[in-house]
Order: sequence, then C-alpha cells, then structure tokens
Amino acid sequence: MTRDTDGDGKIDIWGLGVYLGPERGTIELSFAPLLWHFGGELWNPETKKATFASEAGIKAAQTLCDWVNKYEIVPKFAVSGAHDDVQLKPTLHGDYAMTWGWGSYWISQLEDKGWVKGIFPPTPDGKAVVTDVALTPSQPQAQFTNCWTISMYNLSQNKDAAWKFIDFLFDCENLKKYPDAGLPACADIWSAPEYQTPFYKVWKEAVAKGRGMPPTAHYGELADTVAAALQQILVIDKGANIAKTLQKAEDEYNARYEGE
Repeated sequence: MTRDTDGDGKIDIWGLGVYLGPERGTIELSFAPLLWHFGGELWNPETKKATFASEAGIKAAQTLCDWVNKYEIVPKFAVSGAHDDVQLKPTLHGDYAMTWGWGSYWISQLEDKGWVKGIFPPTPDGKAVVTDVALTPSQPQAQFTNCWTISMYNLSQNKDAAWKFIDFLFDCENLKKYPDAGLPACADIWSAPEYQTPFYKVWKEAVAKGRGMPPTAHYGELADTVAAALQQILVIDKGANIAKTLQKAEDEYNARYEGE
C-alpha cells in the first residue's frame, strides 16, 4: 500500500490516512474506534470516570503507534495540523491508498473531484468511479457519529422569524441540498430510489452501527487529554511508555472531572 512511485527513495503514497493531531478528530475518528474494537470504553457513565487507560486503550494506542513508527503506513505529519489538512486534502491529492475515518460531510468533495458520479446530489444511478467507501474493519464496524442540535434562545425578540428559520432548516429537501449534510436527516428519505445505490447502502449501515461520544459535561477536556497523551506516545516516547502515559492522563482527568 505504501509506495515510492517516482523512485526517489521517498514515500509519496501512504497506505493509510489517519488523523492524530490536537483536534477532536483524534479521539472521535482514530482512537475511539480502535478502543471499541478491543472491547474498551472511553468513559464509564455510572462512575462518571474516564476509562481509556484500560488494556483495550493500551492496545489501541499501540496499534496507532505501530502504524506510524513501526510499519510506517501512516505519515508522521498525521500527528500535527488541522483535520482537513491531514485527512481531506492529502486524500483528494492521491497521497493515501485509503483513509480511516472519512466523514459524510466530505461526500460533495468526492463528487466535485469526479471520484464519484451522481452521488451528490444523490441520483438513482449514482456510483463510485475512482474511490468507494467501506465500513470500518473493526469488531463493531463502528465509527463516531454525531448530530447538530438546533434551538431558540428563550429571550429571543424574534421568535416568529426563528421558528420560520428552523422550519426551513429542517425541511428534508433542503437538508438533501446542503453540501455539509451528505446523508439523509429523515429516516423515511433512506427508502427513496436515490439512496438505494451501493454507495449509500454502506453509509446507511454505518449510521446504524455508529457510536457517539461520552455524555460527560467535560467531553472537550476528555478529548484534549487523550489527544495530548497520544502526542506523547507517538512523537516523544514512540511507544515506550504507553500504559504509563495513558494511566497518568486518565488519573489527571479523573482527579479534576470525576463525577461530572
């Protein structure tokens, strides 16, 4: 998968694109799916304590470390920068053989690139041309899924206009046309002919198997804690102290946020 296509001794096609930088994409799209694969959880909803330093967490971090430092199928630049710069742009440039954690919000980019045809906007004849999608090859086959919450401020001075906007925003036809949506937001739309293509059938299964992040009030801090620990493991220690580093990070998080 990883190749030197021009013979200059440098890799120019990486086997796997994975984001491992400081943004929340690391815990959501990289670490958590592997943690789930090995049977672990990020956070315990009963004790309200972080649990990512478990045996499963160690295995997940070791896997990521091996991908970067041992097998070198993930480029070292994956540990820095923004999600779009590490994941989206190199993928569209052809720098990755495959990408782990591709978001539905990028489906329109594949259409614009010409790598899929009739997928966005969706048509009954939509098909993959250059690239396609598949479920994450893990035990639960699950990636992170999320949603947006729309609300109106209770002190709004323009409630009629706010409700009008919400009605417009939630219109199913409008959601289908919104470039960042990518997938049907209403369950009944999935039965439409344009969503019966092989491409969208994969996404429908991904939605069904997808998992959310822990419902802690300090999720942002949890995400930052895991990302910082992985930076230590991947860049500084290069896998030398995985268990110790994860446990230290977990203990520090729980000391501040346990029970919340």
